[in-house]
Amino acid sequence: MLPLRPLVLALPIVLASLLSHACGVTLHEKFDGTEVFKTISLSGDRTPGSQLTVHLQVTDGYPLPIHIACYYEDPNHLTDDQEKLAFAERARLIGETVLDGQPGRKPGDKHLPRQTLSFDFTAPPPGDYFLACLTPAAADNGLGMNFKVRG
Repeated sequence: MLPLRPLVLALPIVLASLLSHACGVTLHEKFDGTEVFKTISLSGDRTPGSQLTVHLQVTDGYPLPIHIACYYEDPNHLTDDQEKLAFAERARLIGETVLDGQPGRKPGDKHLPRQTLSFDFTAPPPGDYFLACLTPAAADNGLGMNFKVRG
């Protein structure tokens, strides 16, 4: 008969491991982006009122048009009502565009050409912000980053 104590101690670890794989959580040494979004960066002087530019590298691997939008918010100053809204509904729009779509292409195609999109916006008041670019029709498809505006 096996001792029960080591089995009981190992059970939470085994369950956590199984659940993390079932929920789509995986760890990678290298991040290759999503099907559409490859990289995101922010340039400019991060002081209030200055011009900032979001640079977004994307691929157009869908046969249909894709709406892309970038937003930012100060997550530390959201009201309870704002927290109930989807990010794209409560955050401030930076810029948006529509990729035309490429007939005959699909997201899994190898070596899709990349293009860089850039959106300018005015730096908000001092604070810690979160910026994300996404496809509003499928908001879990996107890239985000934190940035700080100093006073």
